[in-house]
Amino acid sequence: MGRKKTLPSSITYKPAGPRSPERWIFRGRAGVDPSTGKPTFDVVTFYSEAEAIEYDAGHSLKSARGSLSGRSARFTVAEAIDEWAQVQSADRDTVVIYQDLLQPVKDAYGRVPVRRLHKVQIAKLAHQLHTGTCPHRTPTGRTRRAWSVTLVNKMLARLESVLQGLRDEGYLDANHAALVPRFKKRATGAAHGPKRETYTLDEVSTILAGASATNLNVFAVCLLGFLGLRKGEIAGLEWDRIDMTTGRAWVLEQRKRDRRRAEDRGADETSTRTDSVKSEASERELPLPASAVAALKLVQRWQREQHLASGRRWGVDGEPPTHVVAHHITGQAVSNSYPWDRWVALVKSLPIDYLTLHKARKTCGTHLALQPGIGPHHVGAWLGHEAQGSIASPVTGIYIDADEQFRQAASDAWEAVFAPVVTFCDIQGAYQREKDQLSA
Repeated sequence: MGRKKTLPSSITYKPAGPRSPERWIFRGRAGVDPSTGKPTFDVVTFYSEAEAIEYDAGHSLKSARGSLSGRSARFTVAEAIDEWAQVQSADRDTVVIYQDLLQPVKDAYGRVPVRRLHKVQIAKLAHQLHTGTCPHRTPTGRTRRAWSVTLVNKMLARLESVLQGLRDEGYLDANHAALVPRFKKRATGAAHGPKRETYTLDEVSTILAGASATNLNVFAVCLLGFLGLRKGEIAGLEWDRIDMTTGRAWVLEQRKRDRRRAEDRGADETSTRTDSVKSEASERELPLPASAVAALKLVQRWQREQHLASGRRWGVDGEPPTHVVAHHITGQAVSNSYPWDRWVALVKSLPIDYLTLHKARKTCGTHLALQPGIGPHHVGAWLGHEAQGSIASPVTGIYIDADEQFRQAASDAWEAVFAPVVTFCDIQGAYQREKDQLSA
């Protein structure tokens, strides 16, 4: 009887039974369910009186501060992930990627109350994903392949964001995903040397010369890559967005993969769609260098020759046949993987190291930054990047609005660096060869 008098009213003591030890059951109001308007309660079982009293004290403090989230103690990991995904402000495709990253967490611990998800469980799942020993299959029923270090770390980062939101609300006392050490990439070793990230100007010349010898479509992909455009921006750039007279291009759209399942798309929708560019800063007007304009004019002229030689069916219904810069051989718009595929096939056939198409964009930014008078703000304006680091200061963000001048300076620097390389490729000769082949 004395024990019952000393316990708070929210804790109930259960004596030991034939098959169960003694325990203390806490039951406290957690808030109100927003969907039903009914009160919700936390019910937690402890096997120590001190732990139960300590938990009750913390719960009372949260109640006094008004930091209770209104969720019950049975709020599961799957419910937490679904709720987090619903409130994300990112675009639809990005949220789908987040959900795919967190799907193994839902498969393994979806029914576990989120308060009982411990860092040991998270670390175990991360190890299984990295080693390819995860027992849970994909939604299509396939065995999961081993995840890379980057992919596992992205999963941990997203899970950390999910749990951090619950901790900020006062529902969780600790973010266990943040306590899990991130995986580190293995060093390449001294024998292999440092990892390459950019091409030299001689290698850029080799790539562009090989592209022009292949066909002008591949050359257009490589040229736009070294102009600093992203893969999706290359696939989505239309000729209507380029003014050959003034030498200006407007990067406003991109071709990207539609990550919805086939059954969720309309009958007239494909796996690729046109969307706005990556961010607001990515929408930019580029003053194209003179050598790039001259090369693109020949590409456009060659595409028109293709159209005349191929007949009326060449192109897309309702659109001009030559409406996209990097188009399929039939004249149709391409998916975002088209520039990547053409780049891989070309570069791997050349006597140089293979780097991804995105490294062409990085090559552009690196060579621009090495020119006198070109700073990070010039390169960022040209590539369509948000201001970061020292250039993201309040002064820069509020009182400096000179992106147009920055891009013009970057264009002049690009012309000084890459114009000899573009001229060396003999685009005029490549155009004449392609035209002779069409005539034959």
